[in-house]
Formats: sequence, C-alpha cells, structure tokens
Amino acid sequence: LKNERDYTRAVGRNVFISTYAPVDGHKSFEGTLTRVTDTHLVVEVDGKPYELPRDQVAKARLAVVF
Repeated sequence: LKNERDYTRAVGRNVFISTYAPVDGHKSFEGTLTRVTDTHLVVEVDGKPYELPRDQVAKARLAVVF
C-alpha cells in the first residue's frame, strides 16, 4: 500500500503494517484496516483498535489469510 487510493481501497480488509517506532509497545500489526484519515491509520487487531500515525508507517501491505 503506497498512496491514499491504496489505503482507501484496503479499508475493511486484512493488512500487515510495520512502524518505525513502537506504538503501544508493538512495531508490527496484522488486522483489519478500519479507518483512514490524513494523519492516522486505524487497525483493529483481535478486537482492539490501534491508531497508527501515518508518518511512522514503515511498510504496509495486504495480509494473506489462510
């Protein structure tokens, strides 16, 4: 996921996101992308939402679920 359009299309889908710095003690998140704003991505992991600053996102991609 690279640009705004990619993030918007991925809302409601499973994603894997890694960050440069820890957010709530974690640097990698795999869950459902629930919301996208100009400054944050909200990922729900095991029912808990994490608000990730977009400037801290190192890598974002769609996650494969088996």
